[in-house]
Amino acid sequence: MSNQAASNTPRPDLPAAPPRAPTERERTAFAEWALLTETSIQEVSDSAIKWREGLLALVTTILSGLLVIRNTELTTLHGAPFWIVLVAWSTASAAGMVGVWCSLSASAGTPTEIDYDTFERDYGSVKEFRIRQSIRIAKILRTARRAVILSLALTLIGAFSLHLSRDTTEPKLLIKTTTGNFCGSVESADHGEIHLLIDGERDARVFPLADVSNLSVHSSC
Repeated sequence: MSNQAASNTPRPDLPAAPPRAPTERERTAFAEWALLTETSIQEVSDSAIKWREGLLALVTTILSGLLVIRNTELTTLHGAPFWIVLVAWSTASAAGMVGVWCSLSASAGTPTEIDYDTFERDYGSVKEFRIRQSIRIAKILRTARRAVILSLALTLIGAFSLHLSRDTTEPKLLIKTTTGNFCGSVESADHGEIHLLIDGERDARVFPLADVSNLSVHSSC
């Protein structure tokens, strides 16, 4: 009797009711979660390699853009043309970097943290997870395409503005001598003399180099 009574006494370390058996959906989600975890290890490693190579390309693109802007003939522009070219090319460089970044994000992927509860609630299967990823990548690629188109358009606008703004007039030479300052177009400079065409005069003036104390080039007199 004592043994039977002891066996019927509830044990405090056991739950009052047995745990609920997982449903079919939960079992499927857990199996899909295990598959996602297994494939994600290699995917994250591949993504890290692509990000490393892509970031190097991005840095190279940034440095190349800065070098192009620095070496252009912006110093010859003044006023509105200068700001048009500067703003157009600076914005084109920024848009190009956005396009490269978005393309890199789409091709290499962006590793994110996700727990089992979120996976079960929002996706439920690896297939659904991949479909959502594909939709997100498609949106990123559309953004990259718009950024690249904008970058190309602004680059062409800047180049066209630079071409139109170039001063095609002949530069003028300012000569300082002991007798005064003279400005005009150089007809010739040989045999130790400078032949200078001055506006309003028919014949060129001749200045021996020995009498010239300073020379400077100007866009106009």
